[in-house]
Amino acid sequence: MANDPNHDDLQSPEEAETLAQSEAMLARQESDSPSILTGASDPMLNTVVGRYRIKRVIGEGGMGTVYEALQESPRRTVALKMVKHSIHSPNLLRRFEYESQTLGRLKHPNIAQIYEAGTHDVGHGPRPYFVMEYLVGAKPITEYAREKKLNTRDR
Repeated sequence: MANDPNHDDLQSPEEAETLAQSEAMLARQESDSPSILTGASDPMLNTVVGRYRIKRVIGEGGMGTVYEALQESPRRTVALKMVKHSIHSPNLLRRFEYESQTLGRLKHPNIAQIYEAGTHDVGHGPRPYFVMEYLVGAKPITEYAREKKLNTRDR
């Protein structure tokens, strides 16, 4: 067990904090109503972020919101993931950056391709976002994890 990198006792303080924050976000997300997917009152709707106009909310989690957006040139539908304006934790912002960097290097038919990453200021300071391939009918990872009954570490 001493060589097991997944053993909780071997976590650094930063990893333990990130895990605790992730578990708290997952708990909040589990209690959220499915109505969050309508996004009817989302202030980002019809906003232009970089070269993309936000059309609707695809999904929302504890850390961010994923939108369907339209890229003008080349004209195509994309998914735009943006950190919530209430997220200020350096660890969570680092995780979001790590996610975009990791996904940007992956090449697989079942993983959405990342097109671009940046920040957008809507009056609350810069909010990180990344734009990726829009996959029609894609299942949110949280839904998949819930269906498979994955615990926090497996997620």
